[in-house]
Amino acid sequence: MTLYDGLIDANISRLGEGLRVLEDVLRFELYNKSLVGDCNHLRTRLKEVCTSMVYAPLVNARNKGEDHRAKSPVPRRASLADVVTANIKRTTQACRVLEETTGDPAFTEMRYDLYALEQAIWPHIQRQALGGPGMYVVSDNPQTIHRMADLDCVRVVQFRDKHQSKAHAYTVCRDLVRDLSKKSVLFIVNDYVDIAMAVAADGVHVGQDDIPTQAIRRILGPVPIIGRTTHSLEQGLAAETEGADYVSCGPIWDTPSKPGRPGIGLSYLKSRHLITIPIVAIGGIDRHTVEQVLPYKPDLIGVIRAVDDVDYMGTILAEASL
Repeated sequence: MTLYDGLIDANISRLGEGLRVLEDVLRFELYNKSLVGDCNHLRTRLKEVCTSMVYAPLVNARNKGEDHRAKSPVPRRASLADVVTANIKRTTQACRVLEETTGDPAFTEMRYDLYALEQAIWPHIQRQALGGPGMYVVSDNPQTIHRMADLDCVRVVQFRDKHQSKAHAYTVCRDLVRDLSKKSVLFIVNDYVDIAMAVAADGVHVGQDDIPTQAIRRILGPVPIIGRTTHSLEQGLAAETEGADYVSCGPIWDTPSKPGRPGIGLSYLKSRHLITIPIVAIGGIDRHTVEQVLPYKPDLIGVIRAVDDVDYMGTILAEASL
């Protein structure tokens, strides 16, 4: 047995196990064929490198009896994002150890390929909650946002305040990003691209009159979510073409939240299948009207005033999607 056989054996196992977890996440949770192929290529590369090694000394170097971390319980991961983060770290760290102990440049190449894979995975993780079914809650009240974020049916919370100053909005959003960081909801800032970027929010939601989606993407970078308000199928298709990650469709019915904007009815929702990005149905939806929009299968149901109905509507939405 050579000096590093134990280190090499442990880290080859660590690297292979982490790659398997990542590939299965991409295959069975994110359904991304291209990234599955990238991950499978890394696993094949690892196999090729290992064929050049003498395997018996590595196996003989194992000594579970003297390994004080053998059979340690795996920490419970709070979310899919945590699973991906943990296994990216596991694989890149294993590559680094293998670089040091084998001197094989293949492990350096794999480490940098893993950094690129992480960057490619993250936008898909970030957008997963948009797929629904679930609720999208909009509020200017931080306490309401906290309360809604604790409900299993709520996928997205948005801070929207048309009356207070931007300084006030910045402070509220900064605190909400901190407080919601361990929860599974996405936090979206309404209108203010600069605040969304400054506080590292999950994304921003903008209206029809805001700057183009491509310009927002250049400001925010590739990961944060960009949503856009749309009032017609034409606007929805245009938003998708321009690179929006989701669109809101509404207001379905007249609502005080959109003064001067009449309800658009259900015709847009009837054509939602023509848009491939997620759609949020919003505007006048509460426990009394929610069942009228369910046949059109919006990905998320948006709520502003009817927050007390959110848990009930989430149950109805989940049952309808079965």
